[in-house]
Amino acid sequence: MAPRSNRKTVGYIRVSTEEQSHGRSLPHQTAQLETSGVDEIYSDVESGASSTRPGFVKLIEGITEGEIGTIKVSRWDRLTRNSNEFPMLKDILRDNKVKLIVLEQGGEQDLSTAAGELQADINVLFAAYERALVRDRVRGVMANRRLEKNAWTRPPLLYEIVDKQYVLSCEPCVCSLEDRPKNYLKYDENTPLKKLLRGQSKRDIAEEIVNSLIELRKYRSVLSRLHNRYTMSGDKNPYLTPGITIFSSSAGLKNWLQNPILRGHIAYLRNDSRWTKRDPDEWEIHFNTHVEHRLFDDEFYENELKPLLEANAKRCARTKVTSHLTNLIFCAECHSRCILKSGNAYKYYGCRHSGVSCTNRKCVRVDDIDEAIIFKLTERVRFISQAINQFESLSKSDTVRKLEAQVAWLESAPNFKTSYQIQKQRRELLEKIEKEKSNSNEIAKQMLCNPQAGKINFWYSLSENLREIFYEKLLDKVFIADEVVSVSLKV
Repeated sequence: MAPRSNRKTVGYIRVSTEEQSHGRSLPHQTAQLETSGVDEIYSDVESGASSTRPGFVKLIEGITEGEIGTIKVSRWDRLTRNSNEFPMLKDILRDNKVKLIVLEQGGEQDLSTAAGELQADINVLFAAYERALVRDRVRGVMANRRLEKNAWTRPPLLYEIVDKQYVLSCEPCVCSLEDRPKNYLKYDENTPLKKLLRGQSKRDIAEEIVNSLIELRKYRSVLSRLHNRYTMSGDKNPYLTPGITIFSSSAGLKNWLQNPILRGHIAYLRNDSRWTKRDPDEWEIHFNTHVEHRLFDDEFYENELKPLLEANAKRCARTKVTSHLTNLIFCAECHSRCILKSGNAYKYYGCRHSGVSCTNRKCVRVDDIDEAIIFKLTERVRFISQAINQFESLSKSDTVRKLEAQVAWLESAPNFKTSYQIQKQRRELLEKIEKEKSNSNEIAKQMLCNPQAGKINFWYSLSENLREIFYEKLLDKVFIADEVVSVSLKV
C-alpha cells in the first residue's frame, strides 16, 4: 500500500430531503470541505442508514483499492447513521490506515486507542438517535396536519397554499398568446401596461380547462388548446408567472381532475412509505375544508366529469397496440417515449405529445426503424469481431461494477469468514451480479459474437416475437424525428 502522503484526501457529503430544510445543504458542506482542502468530493442525496449509497460505495471502493489516505466529513452523521454498519466501516478505515477527520466534532479521529474508539462509537450512536428523532418529528408534523386539516405538502396545479389552506387565486397573473400585443417584448416587468395585460387568474385557467373538457370531450384536444393559448414552441411564455405550467400529458390532466382538492376536500395518506400511490378507497379524506376555493362540487364531478374520464379511459384502451419495438422508441425533440400508431397497411411511431407540447409532428414507419436498427447491429458486430479481446471491459455495466465493489467491501471485513450475516449479504450480491450479467451484456455479447449476427438477412428472417427478444437485450434507445436520428445499444 502506498504511503498516506501519496494517497488522495477526499471529502464526503450527504444530505437527505428532511435535512435540506435544516441548513445542512450540499452547497454548505461542499464549501466547508473545499475550505479545509480536499482533492475530490463524493456526495449522496440519500438516507444515512443506507449502505448502498452510490457515493459511499465509491468511497469504500477507493479505500480498499489504496487510493484514499484521508477522509474529511463535516459531522459523523454525514458518513453514517447506521450503528450496525459502523463497526465494519471502522475496521476498513483502520486496516487500510485511512485518517478520518470530522470537521465539526473534534477534528481527526483516533481509532487506534480505546478512548478514541469509544468517542467515535458514542458519536455514531447519537447520529442514529438523531435520525430516529427526525423520523418521529416528521411523523408528528404530518399527524398534526391531518388533525388540524391543514394543506398537505405540494398543492395541485394552479393551487397555492396560503395560511395552511388551499387557495385558488383570482389575482390576474397571465396573458394568453392571442391577447398579447405585437410589441410586448419592449415592456419590462415594471411597466404598468405589462401588469394590465395579465388579465387571467389561476382560477380562470382552471375553469377554462374544465370547460374545454366539457366542450371538446377528449384529453388531447384540451391539451392542444391549452398549449396553443399559453406556450410558444416549447418555450416558456414570458407572461407566465412561477407556478403556472401546462399539462404535458393526458395522464397529468386526468390525475388533476380526479384530485379531491378541486372539489374542496383534502385527501391524506394518498401514498405509502415508498411513495407508491394507494387505492382511493384507502385515502383519509376530510370533506369541505376549503369550499370557497373549490373548482367544482361533487355533484358536477359525478354527473359531468366522471363519465368523460371513464370514456377517455375506454378510448385509450381500445387504441392500445404493441409491437416488438414497444418502450424502445423516443422523440428526438422532447425525449418522451413514442407511441405506436397504425394505418391501413403500415405501423408508425410518433411522439405522444405531438401537436400538444412538442413540435415533432412526423411519424416514422416501423420498417424504417427496423432498417436503422439492423444496420447499427451489423455495424457493431463488425466492430466487436475486430476488438474481441477488449470486449469484456466494454460489456461490463456500471451496475455490475457497483455490485462487485460492494462484494469487495464485505470481503474486506475482518469478521467476513465468521459472520453469517455478511456471508448472506455476499451471496445475495453475487446472485444479483449473475442475474445482471445474464440479463444484459453477457447475453448481448453472446448474441453479437454469433457469426450469423453480422448478416443482414439473419435479422430480417426473424419473426417479430424473436426480434422483440433480441432487441430487449441489445437495444437501449432509438430516437426519431422525421427519420431515425440515433440508435444506441447496450453493448
